[in-house]
Amino acid sequence: MKNETSENNVADNFAKKEIAPQWQTLKANRLERNEFMYCNELISDIKFYIGKTKQILIPAHKYVLGTSSPVFFAMCCSEFRKDDVININDCEPEPFLELLRFIYYDQVHLNKTNALDILYLADKYIIPSLSKECVNFLLDNVSTENVLEVLSASLCLNEKRLEKHCWSILSRKTKEILQSDSFLEIDPSFLIKIIKKDCLDVLEIDVFEAVKRWVERECFRNSIEPTSNNKRVFLNEILPLIRFPVMSAKEFALSPAQSDLLSLEDIKNIFIYLTSGVGGSNLNYPLNPRHFKPHVCNRYVKPMKNYLWRYDEKDIDAIRFKVDQEILLAGIGLFGSPCGGEYFTEISISINDEEIFKSKSAFVSPPDPKFNNIDNPKIHEVMFDEPIHLKEGIFYDIAVLLDGPPSFAGDDGKQEVIEEGVNFVFKNSSGSTNGTSYDEGQIPSLLFYF
Repeated sequence: MKNETSENNVADNFAKKEIAPQWQTLKANRLERNEFMYCNELISDIKFYIGKTKQILIPAHKYVLGTSSPVFFAMCCSEFRKDDVININDCEPEPFLELLRFIYYDQVHLNKTNALDILYLADKYIIPSLSKECVNFLLDNVSTENVLEVLSASLCLNEKRLEKHCWSILSRKTKEILQSDSFLEIDPSFLIKIIKKDCLDVLEIDVFEAVKRWVERECFRNSIEPTSNNKRVFLNEILPLIRFPVMSAKEFALSPAQSDLLSLEDIKNIFIYLTSGVGGSNLNYPLNPRHFKPHVCNRYVKPMKNYLWRYDEKDIDAIRFKVDQEILLAGIGLFGSPCGGEYFTEISISINDEEIFKSKSAFVSPPDPKFNNIDNPKIHEVMFDEPIHLKEGIFYDIAVLLDGPPSFAGDDGKQEVIEEGVNFVFKNSSGSTNGTSYDEGQIPSLLFYF
């Protein structure tokens, strides 16, 4: 079908640029000259009809496109291409214009509305530098409101960094996300990916209630009456993933058992298991509870033998480190006493002596006779109220002021640790006055998310 937009109406879409005599001499560099040519009909030798429904005409230049993207090179410069007008109907004009803006003069106007569409185009036309810009923007702007949309796109586009970050948010804010309107809009295959996850911070009854809301919407989307039989059809692959056996008997009785989604045989077997703990092998549902926990970077190879780390009022244990990709630091690990005791901590994080974080907390190290000769002493996790965003390639100093009895310490520390694909590099900190270094002492671990 012939496109209704004519080439003559390009002036309606873009204001014609006035061309001064010897305009080239008024531009200071190549980028300024290319910016002038962006969406300019002047010496344009190719045009695009862009839009999923109503299309607009955009002029461009084969040389700029062909030298920026191998896909555009094949589209524009192929010896078999006879016309110089290309229809593109898988995107709207605005993200395509931002793609061209980046190609012409290395700028892109990203926002929460267009970033995913521009990332799709950057991937489609193989422009990795623009993909990186979009991913970096999204990493800073993923929230509980848009995480499912961004995660879905990152899975489709194989953007691993973005995918890791989204799964981390979903793992930490599971209940809030399951209660959101955006959760109701996901497709069944994506829902299955989510509820298969072990690392989710949510009660299983909340998972079930979210699935109930989702299947109501799925029936509506498919114009099907939301009867129990119809719901069970949509939930055929989903219900077996819900961990009914980890619910309390009361939770199960008040909702799943009365939902008409489970068979009477399943309800009977689950009740028997919940009240007696027997018959687990007869159940068609997972028995293991979900457990949310951060990734752990351990610094020491072994504990220090025959020596206890001591503290006074002013001595600080500190370590310096950097990472090769952005992470969220969720907390740190600290050694406790083999004889038990309470510890009060003041933790600060700084960059070049400028403090960016400070908190106070406490933990109790319980006494245990086995600790006397233990080869693997317990590490106590001190979590921050909110994770701290750490950037790649920047050295951070973590300083800890401890008040408590002498504790275990680590030995044979590693200057470089790779954990979950993140490369941690450790150095001595000038702020360490209690002896902790990359090689020995306190702060045995860092706890992080993506």
